Amino acid sequence: MLEKGVLEGARDIFSRYASLQSEGVEIIGIAGSNRFGVYGIDFGWGKPVKVEIPSVDRELTFGIADSKDGKGGIEVGLVLNKHVMDLFDTLFHAGLCID
Repeated sequence: MLEKGVLEGARDIFSRYASLQSEGVEIIGIAGSNRFGVYGIDFGWGKPVKVEIPSVDRELTFGIADSKDGKGGIEVGLVLNKHVMDLFDTLFHAGLCID
């Protein structure tokens, strides 16, 4: 699709997403990047201790940022209702266990 330009089809993107959602398709969004260097920014108050991406509070969106230790890792943020987060926590930790 990039041969036609990055904005090709942008006019109907929202109607396509709405159509997919009405069919029950889950839309996942990503906000941020591990290449922005957010922990290296200093506006005169010192470098940030914790960075949050406010747009991650809707639907199913993951926030991504570089790790604050500067060793190439990433931070991933996710906002869910408490009961869903509890289920996610259980499944995530179970997935980390290797028997």
